Amino acid sequence: MTDKESPNDVDVTLDMRDADEETQGRGLLFMIQNQQAFFERYRVHFWVSIPGLSDFTAFFQYAGPKVAHKGLGDKQMKGILRVHDG
Repeated sequence: MTDKESPNDVDVTLDMRDADEETQGRGLLFMIQNQQAFFERYRVHFWVSIPGLSDFTAFFQYAGPKVAHKGLGDKQMKGILRVHDG
C-alpha cells in the first residue's frame, strides 16, 4: 500500500502456495514471458510467489527504514491486498 497519489509502479505477486508443481511452473513461465510487457503497459511489476523458491508477499510487506517517517517502525509490515476467486 502507498500513500502516493500517482505511484511510479505497482507490485503484484501471484500467490501460488496452494498450486501443484505443474501450475507453479506455468505461473513462473507466464511471469517470465509477460513481465516486461506488463510493466510497459500498466506500470506493474508482476512476480510469482512459490513456496521454497520466492516469497514476494513477505518482501513487499517489508517496511524498512525508508518508511519510518510515515509512522511505521522499520520492523513493521506494510499492508498488502490479497485478491482471490473464492
